[in-house]
Amino acid sequence: MIASGRSLMRDIYAGQVLPVIGPELVTITSADGQQISLYRHLAAELARRLKIPIPQGEQPTLNAVTCSWLLSGNACKEIYDEVRDLVDKLKAQPSRALLDLTSITDFALFISTTFDPLTSQALEQNNPGFLPEQNGLDFHPNNPGIFPRNCRHHFSFTSLAHTTPTPILLSGRKITSNISADCWRSRIICDCFLTTCAIKTCS
Repeated sequence: MIASGRSLMRDIYAGQVLPVIGPELVTITSADGQQISLYRHLAAELARRLKIPIPQGEQPTLNAVTCSWLLSGNACKEIYDEVRDLVDKLKAQPSRALLDLTSITDFALFISTTFDPLTSQALEQNNPGFLPEQNGLDFHPNNPGIFPRNCRHHFSFTSLAHTTPTPILLSGRKITSNISADCWRSRIICDCFLTTCAIKTCS
């Protein structure tokens, strides 16, 4: 176990490990002080707002609530509006797990498959030079390009990776692109691995 831990640390130092942050790692503190999944919380709140019945004892997912809403003949715009409002009003701090992960300085790239701001906030706290609008890149599942948040044109991730010591956060921050599509997460990871391989080949 100790040997495997040393091997992992060597791989991280060598840039061979790519941290991928999914919804399971994004937690918030509940009213009773427990750590709960942010996305389970959002799903429950969304169901309450839209008056979608949830069987007692079940923990709904955003995908399940969204499907129930759409299958009832409703438009998706209200889903996006409600979730965006819930996220905008979120008064949560990054979890200890997120803070610990983003404090590892040997990671040059973080991938988040979620649309909340908590990973970005954790990077800001641990990396004084991290600026979301400069070091955050948005990925859209229907577009193979990677875009900086303050630019509408295609962007060379390779050039940024070679010119900044500050970590880069690649995420699907747009709610409309991933609220009900779990399958696109594999694409963001695959595309990023291809990009990373290209960077290593060029360096």
